[in-house]
Amino acid sequence: MSAAELVTNLLKAARGLADAYREAKKANSALKLLDFTKSSGAKDVVEKVESLLSGLNTASLEAAIKEAAGKPDKLLKGRTVFDLTETEAAQYDALVETEDKLFDQVNAKLQHRDALYTWLAEEGLSVLKKVATIVVPLLL
Repeated sequence: MSAAELVTNLLKAARGLADAYREAKKANSALKLLDFTKSSGAKDVVEKVESLLSGLNTASLEAAIKEAAGKPDKLLKGRTVFDLTETEAAQYDALVETEDKLFDQVNAKLQHRDALYTWLAEEGLSVLKKVATIVVPLLL
């Protein structure tokens, strides 16, 4: 799984999980995310999330990190961050945030699906929405 595919799949999984949970909470405002993911009503959502995350493991995450690691320096082209245009600075920031925050968070939760689901639905979606549209084209 390439770094671009990883970010795209994480975004899709986070968006789908968060949206389904939001809808389920309309009927039961006290519903907890992990109770939702274990319910029969979430079966299709969980299957789709698992399908999107099926290639996600330590090796694929490490490969994606290595793939993404050189992108900020490539964007700098020998310059410093002070020399970047606003567009380039936004791209640089998104690449660094992807590597520093996104991949670190996923790696920390990789072996614990409940923690990964919670992070995706509660924190990951906002990070992914912020960086994905900028980062994915740069990772291709």
